[in-house]
Amino acid sequence: MASNGNVAFGDVNLAADPVRGKYAGSPGAGGWPSIRVYNKRTGYDGADAGDWKDANGHAGQMCDVFGDEDIMQSYVEEMAGVLLCTSGMECICKKRESGECKKVEYEYYKKFKDAPMADIESRLKLLAGSMEKSGHKDEWMNQRVAILRLITKLRQAQSGAADDKQEL
Repeated sequence: MASNGNVAFGDVNLAADPVRGKYAGSPGAGGWPSIRVYNKRTGYDGADAGDWKDANGHAGQMCDVFGDEDIMQSYVEEMAGVLLCTSGMECICKKRESGECKKVEYEYYKKFKDAPMADIESRLKLLAGSMEKSGHKDEWMNQRVAILRLITKLRQAQSGAADDKQEL
């Protein structure tokens, strides 16, 4: 998550700096670690991770629930509104190298990743026609084209690998 500029973590030692008050929440209450998120949606008051944990049906202590890397990643992705790519997760987007992928890009990828090639080719033709007709290319159109082309390349690579296995 360190490579993602939309996510930052901070650590407070309550013994050395007993942070309290309106914007600090109740550090330590409800379990350790205390996790709060601050963003435009939560405002200065922030939001307690325990509320998210409960709303998503994760029973147990904070350390056990958020000690699970998949749960912690889901929490950060949802609260930050981004998708954090890891080596174990497919992520197709222009920002792949930085580890950041917008959810809308990933949702578009998921929509077409298993679609028939005819549907993908048709969508590519439609987007190309729209860009030609409008005379300009907006960022989202370019991203969709890039995602569909990447899916096509992945399918071709998988098809080649499958052909190689059949020859053996």
